[in-house]
Amino acid sequence: MPCLIRHISLTPIADAQQPLPPDRFAENLTDASRFESETGVYAVFATWHGHRVVCLSKHFDRLEDSASRAGFSLTLNRRPLQDQLRKIARDSGFGEVRMRISASPQSSFLTVSVEPYHGPPADLRERGVRCKTVAHAPRSNPRAKQTRWLLERSELGTTNHEVYEQLLVDQSGCILEGVSSNFYVVRRAIPRAAAVPGSAAVPGDMVLQTADAGILPGIARAIVMEVARDVIAVDLAAPRLNERSEFAEAFLTSASRGIVPIMEIDGQPIGTGGAGEITRTLIEHYDRRAQALEEAL
Repeated sequence: MPCLIRHISLTPIADAQQPLPPDRFAENLTDASRFESETGVYAVFATWHGHRVVCLSKHFDRLEDSASRAGFSLTLNRRPLQDQLRKIARDSGFGEVRMRISASPQSSFLTVSVEPYHGPPADLRERGVRCKTVAHAPRSNPRAKQTRWLLERSELGTTNHEVYEQLLVDQSGCILEGVSSNFYVVRRAIPRAAAVPGSAAVPGDMVLQTADAGILPGIARAIVMEVARDVIAVDLAAPRLNERSEFAEAFLTSASRGIVPIMEIDGQPIGTGGAGEITRTLIEHYDRRAQALEEAL
C-alpha cells in the first residue's frame, strides 16, 4: 500500500505565511523523504491499540529539541497538532499507522507521511535478523534527528530480505548504532565495565553493553535502560566489532519495532542464533512498560 503525504500549518490558517502543498503519495516512508527538506528535522512513531503512541509527548519534545540543535526554533501547538494527526491517521484508511513528521527552517508547515503499521514484527522477534556492518565516521550532530540523515543513510546502500539492518562502525572499530535503530549486546563483563548505578547483576557476570556517545539515544532505548535495571547490569561502552565472537546475544531497538534480536552480524552467528534468554526477558519487560507509557494520539 502507498504512503500518504500531507501537510499541517504551524500557525492558524488566518496567519499562514505559505499555502499548504498538495497531498502526495510515495511507495513507503523511505521513498517519501524525497518530498522533505534536506535541512529539516523529523520524528517517527507508530500507533497501536487504537491510535495510541508510546511516549508521544517525548517524540514531540525530541522534534523541538532536534530543531534547536539544528539551529532553528520550533514550537508545537500540541493539542491542535494531535487532533490533526489523528484525523490524518483516520482518513488514511490504513488502520494503525507508522508516521513521520518533519519540520524545516523558515517553513510554516509540517510534512506528515503515513504508511500502514502492523505492529512489532513478531516473526522477527522469534527468529532474529541478520545485520551487516558499514564503516562510518560518527555523525556531526548525532543527537538531532535531521532529515539530511535520511539521505545519507540511503547512500550507504539498501537492505534486503537477507540483511535487515546496517550497523555503523566508527574509525576505532566500535559499533555505535544501526542506521535506524540502537544496538546492544549481551556478553561477559570485562574489566573496563562501568555499570549503570542501580542496575541488576546476573549469574556469570553478564552485562548489557551499548554505546552512549556518538549516537542518537532513541526513545525505545530509554525504555530498555529503565527496564534493564531489574534484569542485567549495563555497560555504557560501545561494543567492538573485533570482539563479536564474545557476544552471547545481540539486539536492536526502535520506537516502531521495540526489541528485535540479532542472529548474525556479517555472516557470523551471534550466540546460538535468534533471541537469547536475556533478550527474551527484556522483550517481556519492555512490552509491559511500553504499554504503560501509551498516550492517545
